[in-house]
Amino acid sequence: MANRRSVFPCVLMLNLILLVLFMLDTYPYPTLSQKDPIQPFGFFKQLEGSHKGERVRGLHQAKQYLKQFGYLNVRSRHDYDDEFDDVLESAIKTYQLNYNLETNGILDTPTVKQMMMPRCAVPDIARDGTTSMKSGMKHHQHDHGKHNGSFHVVSHYSFFPGNPKWPPEKMELVYRFHSSAVANVGPLTLQSACTRALSSWAAVSNFRFRVPASFLERNDILIGFHRFFHGDGNPFDGPLGVLAHAYAPQSGATHLDADERWSTNPDQNMIDLETVCLHELGHVLGLGHSSDTNAVMFPSIAGGQKKRTPMADDINGIRALYI
Repeated sequence: MANRRSVFPCVLMLNLILLVLFMLDTYPYPTLSQKDPIQPFGFFKQLEGSHKGERVRGLHQAKQYLKQFGYLNVRSRHDYDDEFDDVLESAIKTYQLNYNLETNGILDTPTVKQMMMPRCAVPDIARDGTTSMKSGMKHHQHDHGKHNGSFHVVSHYSFFPGNPKWPPEKMELVYRFHSSAVANVGPLTLQSACTRALSSWAAVSNFRFRVPASFLERNDILIGFHRFFHGDGNPFDGPLGVLAHAYAPQSGATHLDADERWSTNPDQNMIDLETVCLHELGHVLGLGHSSDTNAVMFPSIAGGQKKRTPMADDINGIRALYI
């Protein structure tokens, strides 16, 4: 009888936890207003057409954007002014090269449109100045035999500085979920999206992923929703700016902005949750950004867009890193 009494509270607690999870995923979360929210990158619209030699109010915001994503690394007295100088022009040209735009150094319409898109918070160029994506000029050629000749496929994947990766004995990674903020989708939806994303990476690599066998087992990957300042020194900025960020091996931290309008069946005003999970988990495995617009590891994504399968560039990258 005593044993039965000691087990009963545990069973009751487990049932309560399951009930709470069910209710969180069934009943609506607080959602963002249907009105257009203030876009963190919306300031670029007033800078459209700006070019070297001009002084335009708000250009300092463009400089901070380019600094945030690795294109401006040198501190100078011009960091916070509105002068369009040689340094800014050079940074814009590098950005345009990475994003397959005309490299004219002007904040023209296609460049501004690209810069305003929601994107990953991981810098395109590392803080130590190591270039990646197309501007790194370190394209990877793969030879493929075809009949009596051969052809070359040029890939644009990249890695983190120093090529960090998981060691051979860690090809099975344990993932867990922990959020510090409530999003507009429930925890079960996040878990399902991430599980599918991890399965997609497992299908093209030697990695395997599983949930912990017990509460005491240590996780390798920790995934969750967070809002603004959340303890890692990389705060989120509200809807439609940076969507998420993740860290290189062997950190495993994967953070998604709770203020986005997430969906598993998005319209043009929503962000596809599985697509972003797939991208960020690519970072967790060691991939940097790609300049291939079709790749999962391309840094930005439009509302309603889905990329739920690693493409050739992503596959070549993960296999090259763990060859």
